[in-house]
Amino acid sequence: MCMKAELQKFIDNSEINKKSIIDRLKKSLSKKEMENIEEEIQLKQLKITKSKEPNFIITMDGSKRILSPFLKERFYFCDKLVDGFETFHGIDDIQKILKSEKFISWYKTMAEDWENSAPQIFSRFDVSLLSTVNEDDGDYCLIVWQDEKIEPEIWKYSGQHEQVFNNLYDFFVWMNTLDK
Repeated sequence: MCMKAELQKFIDNSEINKKSIIDRLKKSLSKKEMENIEEEIQLKQLKITKSKEPNFIITMDGSKRILSPFLKERFYFCDKLVDGFETFHGIDDIQKILKSEKFISWYKTMAEDWENSAPQIFSRFDVSLLSTVNEDDGDYCLIVWQDEKIEPEIWKYSGQHEQVFNNLYDFFVWMNTLDK
């Protein structure tokens, strides 16, 4: 498994897919329609912020967890990654979001009302944040540590759906298959 390769593939696929879609659209749409679409595409540009190469991440209870090998590669690769509507937060942003009223409220509601959700079944020491799609709708992707595993699981919440991935590598493999 090569985490760095999956991250690079994720970024490359975003750029390739964007160019391919634009080329196909230019052939079939009017100039005005194309201008509107190009404006939307610019809003969804892939943005990467250079990493500070951290060694730990903050959890829901404010503790510091040492980064696993895959998480270390992800955060050494870049601090913040914005791909379309999904934002993979940097260490500083994660800490701010975990302390925000909106996230704390969402987390508390999940712990109380969503049976077998990560917030309900894991301690706050074992949960952190990976990414967000829509904070208003509670579309979050959580990092969940379990004592017996080296790599934490990734629990993705979108609408009323929950997906669990064995680790960050499996999550990025899944992300790389979405647009195909």
